[in-house]
This record gives sequence, structure tokens and C-alpha cells, in this order.
Amino acid sequence: MVKQETRTETEFLGRPYNFADWRPTAEERVYFQMEGVKVGQMAPDFTLPTLDGTDITLSALRGKPIMLEFGSIT
Repeated sequence: MVKQETRTETEFLGRPYNFADWRPTAEERVYFQMEGVKVGQMAPDFTLPTLDGTDITLSALRGKPIMLEFGSIT
């Protein structure tokens, strides 16, 4: 029996890629080299859509408990 290679293409940063051979573009390398927020620093403000389609800004939630979860389901 010959083992078949499975290639899954997924949309990432506006273009499809294969997990096995993906290489970042020059623009993506700049994105990945950005300095992250340090412990104790103020998080940068950002706006994201909610499930009902309205936008919510992080600064609008100041003083409330916030949990951000970033992950990937592949």
C-alpha cells in the first residue's frame, strides 16, 4: 500500500497555503516580527465585530473583565 500525501490548503492572511511548505511573504515577515505587548503594559486598542454584527472596541470595555482567546481550528 502506498501512503498518500494529504495537502490541505487554508486561507491565511488573504492567500491559501499548505501547512507543510508555507513560507511567509516579506509583508508577513514584518507582521510576525512585531514586538508584542509586555506583561503589565496597556494593550493596544482595537475594534472587532461581535456575533450580532456590531463593532466593539477594547477601550469601551475598560474596567470590565476581558478574556481574549486566539487559536486555530485546523
